[in-house]
Amino acid sequence: MAKRLMQLSYCQDEKSGAWKPCPGTGAGAPPQLLANNSLRLSTVQMHRAGGVFVIPITLNDSVNQYAILDSGASNVQIPQEVADELRRNGSLTDADGLGQRRYILADGRGVLDKVFRLRRLKIGDKVMDNVVATISAPNSRILLGQSVLRRLNGWAIDNIKNTLTLD
Repeated sequence: MAKRLMQLSYCQDEKSGAWKPCPGTGAGAPPQLLANNSLRLSTVQMHRAGGVFVIPITLNDSVNQYAILDSGASNVQIPQEVADELRRNGSLTDADGLGQRRYILADGRGVLDKVFRLRRLKIGDKVMDNVVATISAPNSRILLGQSVLRRLNGWAIDNIKNTLTLD
């Protein structure tokens, strides 16, 4: 049940444990520049969902979702129903397909997933174009993997404030 609530953009209140709609993030604000013309750090509030922390992301400027930060995942992973939504709104086409690839899961099993290119992925103030992603089984969770994390200069989790800072 927790997995389904998270897919529906519900977050678990840390104090009461009750499920409620995840709060807005203010995504869409332009990046702020520092005096030396470099981008400032982007801090994103994490939310608890089903025992893990999730962060808000936007896929192809059209679909807002919550993703689990997974440094062990090779790529961004999205469930079949999210890929279907991207197709319905026209932001994912056959031209974005990159074939299939075999992946080894944490439990040692191998799976063959469809690989595609996300035209744009947004996390807080950070925008990344041409991100490699895979389409996973229906009702799975979105994972934010190395195809995004390795593009950053660095990232850090603040366990007190429940924030993710991206550099």
